[in-house]
Parts: sequence; structure tokens; C-alpha cells
Amino acid sequence: YGYDAAINYKTADLPAAVAAAAPAGIDVYFDNTGGPILDTILRRMAVRGRIVQCGTASIGSWDPAPTGPRNEREILTRRLVWSGFVIFDHAARYAEAADALAKLYLEGRSSMTSMSQTLSRKRPARSPRSTPERIQARS
Repeated sequence: YGYDAAINYKTADLPAAVAAAAPAGIDVYFDNTGGPILDTILRRMAVRGRIVQCGTASIGSWDPAPTGPRNEREILTRRLVWSGFVIFDHAARYAEAADALAKLYLEGRSSMTSMSQTLSRKRPARSPRSTPERIQARS
């Protein structure tokens, strides 16, 4: 799929595996879980890296809000940009996005995958298992 690395967080020594996969740090991290995985990633982010927060699946309850070790210093010293992404904010553009994504896919400039977390430093290459027949462009 064009990813630089894939790590099984359930079986790997996560801090060591992330350090080996991204020795120079992580430029962009898309997070759908938060929690301990995010805490590990924060300590491996490159200076001026970007984090896109799309979910907090690892947090079972927000009432009361969880507290614990703080990571503000990691954000400060690495000068990170951390922003939220809520898909519903973009509902008016779903059809436009679907058309654009279908075009990229059909041109072989994108691949389909179902990953919730991505450790990636380059644009994904087309998957050899993906075929244009799997997606239909809107007309």
C-alpha cells in the first residue's frame, strides 16, 4: 500500500518498533484512537510534525474526563501542529470528495485501504491487489 511501516501494537514493543520504523521522527500522524499509542507516537514526532486527530477510540468514557500523564511538553518542544478532523464538518462536499478520490484511484495515483492509523512519510503507491473495477466514478 505504500506505507513505510506497519506495526502490530498488540505484539510489538511499540516504542522500539516506532523508533526503528521512523528513526528521524514522524512527519504526519493520523490518529483515530488516542491513549497509549498516541502517547508513544508523540515522543517520536519530528520537529514541526503534524497530527490529525480523528477519534479517541481508546477512551472508554469522557464522564468524567480522563486525566493522567500530560504531553504538552512534547507538543511544545517539537513545535507540533495538532488539529481535529470531524468528517461531518465536510458533509456538503462528500460528492465532490468521492469524485476526486475516484479519479485519483482510477488514475493509479491512490490506493484503497482500511487502516485506522498510518505511519507514513510518502504518498501511498497503488496496490497491486486494487483494480479500477472496485470503484466506480460518479457521473
